[in-house]
Amino acid sequence: MRACGALLLLAGCAREVHQYPHAWPQAFQARDCASLLGTYENEGEGSGLRKESLVGILDFERLRARERPARWVGLSMPAGGLLEVRDPVGRLRFVAERGEFGCDQGTLRVWYSDGGAGDVGVAWGWVTVDLTKDADGWLVVRIDEKSLALLGYVIPAHISGTRWYRFRPTAP
Repeated sequence: MRACGALLLLAGCAREVHQYPHAWPQAFQARDCASLLGTYENEGEGSGLRKESLVGILDFERLRARERPARWVGLSMPAGGLLEVRDPVGRLRFVAERGEFGCDQGTLRVWYSDGGAGDVGVAWGWVTVDLTKDADGWLVVRIDEKSLALLGYVIPAHISGTRWYRFRPTAP
């Protein structure tokens, strides 16, 4: 019984929630998801101290091993139910039929989940990335993350957060 009590005392929870920055132009729902497609600068503005690239947000760690960061990122739908994210180095594809992305009233939504075990414990994570535009035509990205972990395979932890970024439209 004492062991259970000690475990509950050690359990952790962390939440970092950023509100949409007041200094940014108002975000709005796009006409449709096709109006979000185009080319954007890879480096953007963030709602907090943490910086992130558009490729870094959308690649979910799959293309991180890069010599140098891309200057631009393109979003396209070359076929129905297929979202392609490309930069000068490569491309990623998300398939709607596999539940990897969808369009909801002008917001393009990309989902990802993963989990695994390592030296310090086991973890599972879920990420939802919502893309829309602001009044200046910039791509606005909202990231919602949730993860559960067992640190040292014993101590439970829950981490979640919401962050905002915006990326200027550009030509490749």
